[in-house]
Amino acid sequence: MNQRLSYMKTMFYSIKIKLLLLHTEQKKQTIQFQIVSQRLERVLFTIATLSPT
Repeated sequence: MNQRLSYMKTMFYSIKIKLLLLHTEQKKQTIQFQIVSQRLERVLFTIATLSPT
């Protein structure tokens, strides 16, 4: 379970960094990016907590 959660966190942060790099030149979309990353974090957390180990 702990291993799965740490993997999900790693995946989340790598995706977040990639999205951040894509959006660095597009300052207007920062709010949209934050909303997307929060949703992504919730989804990954749900997957990590609900999935059987």
